[in-house]
Amino acid sequence: MHSNSCCVLFLVCVYIVFNVIHAQPGPGPTKILLSCGNQKGGNDADGRKWEPDSKYLVNADKSVESKAEMQDSSLPSDVPYMTARIFNAETSYKFSVNGSCRIFLRLHFYPSPYPNFNISNSYFSVKAGGVTLLNNFSAATTALALSQAYIIKEYTLAPSDLNDLSLTFKPSDKYSGSFAFVNGIEVIETPEMFDDNTNMLGFSGDSGVMLDATKASMETVYRLNVGGQFIPPTNDSAGLMRSWYDDSAYIFGASTGVTNKANTTIRVGGLADILAPLDVYSTARTMGPDPNINKNYNLTWLFEVDANFTYLVRFHFCDYLYQKVNQRVFEIFINNQTALDTLDVIALAAGANQPMNKDFAVHVGKQDNNEIWVALHPNVGVKPEFYDAMLNGLEIFKLGDGKANLAGPNPELSDLMIKQQEHNKKKFAEGKSYTGAIIGGAAGGAAAFGITAALIFVAQNRKKRHPGDHSMSSWLPLHGHSQTSATTISGRSNGSTTISSDAAANCRFFSLAEIKKATKNFDESHVIGVGGFGKRNGTLEEIIDPHLKGKIKPECFKKFAETAEKCLSDHGTDRPSMGDVLWNLEFVLQLESESSDSHHSRVPSGSNNGSVQLTDQASIMAMHRNTLSLGGELDEINESEDSPDEIFSQIVSQKGR
Repeated sequence: MHSNSCCVLFLVCVYIVFNVIHAQPGPGPTKILLSCGNQKGGNDADGRKWEPDSKYLVNADKSVESKAEMQDSSLPSDVPYMTARIFNAETSYKFSVNGSCRIFLRLHFYPSPYPNFNISNSYFSVKAGGVTLLNNFSAATTALALSQAYIIKEYTLAPSDLNDLSLTFKPSDKYSGSFAFVNGIEVIETPEMFDDNTNMLGFSGDSGVMLDATKASMETVYRLNVGGQFIPPTNDSAGLMRSWYDDSAYIFGASTGVTNKANTTIRVGGLADILAPLDVYSTARTMGPDPNINKNYNLTWLFEVDANFTYLVRFHFCDYLYQKVNQRVFEIFINNQTALDTLDVIALAAGANQPMNKDFAVHVGKQDNNEIWVALHPNVGVKPEFYDAMLNGLEIFKLGDGKANLAGPNPELSDLMIKQQEHNKKKFAEGKSYTGAIIGGAAGGAAAFGITAALIFVAQNRKKRHPGDHSMSSWLPLHGHSQTSATTISGRSNGSTTISSDAAANCRFFSLAEIKKATKNFDESHVIGVGGFGKRNGTLEEIIDPHLKGKIKPECFKKFAETAEKCLSDHGTDRPSMGDVLWNLEFVLQLESESSDSHHSRVPSGSNNGSVQLTDQASIMAMHRNTLSLGGELDEINESEDSPDEIFSQIVSQKGR
């Protein structure tokens, strides 16, 4: 009896031990963060550990480690941006991965001057496995055109039969002295996040055409937290470190709807928790409370994309405002095609407060003007209780073409930007390579006056500050509903985010009563261009801020007045782009500050300052594929009296890139 008891006890112990061992977590999904060209690695500003890249290189002798000569104030962290791996010949990295997993791949580029390398000569291609990610890519040109100090390219690679991933960098053979480089690499395994039956728009017939997205490699073009604020990588779900951007810059038209936030518990779990963080499903943009207004407009977003590619558009929904089926039913349109004519989120998600998503694929040809339009409209036909539509989150992915290619063209500089660039080269850094960031973005013609006034006003105020005053600011452009300049995660220029608190405090806001008085109740005799009113007819001095009278050089005032006049041309084709407007305004500011002393606003790589501590707003704006780099936190860097040209030192200082 005693021996039987001992046997039973032994078996029980073995069972418990076996289950405890079996329950121990395995090594988990692969997550590799490389600080390229950095022999020691290090932690970034978010506390993430980045390791050296040398052990993953196949041919280390074909590359060199290098350190950036200057540190842009908008960089979120020294790691991984202040060091780079530079390739003189075709070179590969090799990573061990689980071939059955989808792979998130992020490439970080900081096109700064590096010792013995002219960054403007860098043109190269990048391939991951058999997929071409970049071709003839110029990080310097891209950063210049898109007003960014650094670039993040994000891809999601389809599962394969191989348990290793090759990442190959190859300098272009079309340019003499060309080289490739990279500052940081992220490789993260994820579960499959896409479906094998995504509806392809633009094909007639009852059965339609379905796309198997599980076999497609993609580039992330846009990722938006609709109706909410920026979500940094550290707040993303499942450790995927994605950035989610405010959608307001992409809304098209005067009717922007209303935003709201959940005051109830959202049921997040399973795949929904991987697809998006809780914060995405906890905010939304709806059309508004007036059904008569809602029936007569579309809630619309507009995005710029590369032509001749297919795009997967993912909608994130969670209805936390209503509780019953048929309370809110609406239609979805993509590029003027009906994607879904009857969407009841509560019905499709099987309940309120329940996240869900819908994917659609659309091909964008040249006839689509390199644009994707997304529009929502109430479905009046089914007579829902409320005529309304809603959206919580939106993602747009570029799919590889038939040749497994995801590479698009480098952005083009306008003639005016090129001309201004040449002017700055001659004036401020004769003979030096220019790869600095350019100021981009503005709201419209009228914003030219406000922005210039704000810049000069701040320039005057800065001279009054004491050396110990570390008031921080993050300069951003105003944005409107036209195509303004800002960074998205894809590196495209498609709209800014929000006006900074400092700019908001220094800009002049006009009430409706003031506008009516100035225009004599919008009298036709005061029209200064289609779409605007004002006091021009020989009395331009009357509209200037009284505090600035007598403080602006005549040639400076004349230049920005000419710019404003061009913005108000009757025909749209005669008006400059918003990027060109900001170029002129920067030139105006430079004219104003020529007589002032200038100090460097950039921190040399060997400075004791180390990484610059930025405000949350600056960090938000500095993030990719989705952000602007407009000067950063200059007050913290400069502890003495600064001249106005420090505000735009990324443009005027030729040592900056």
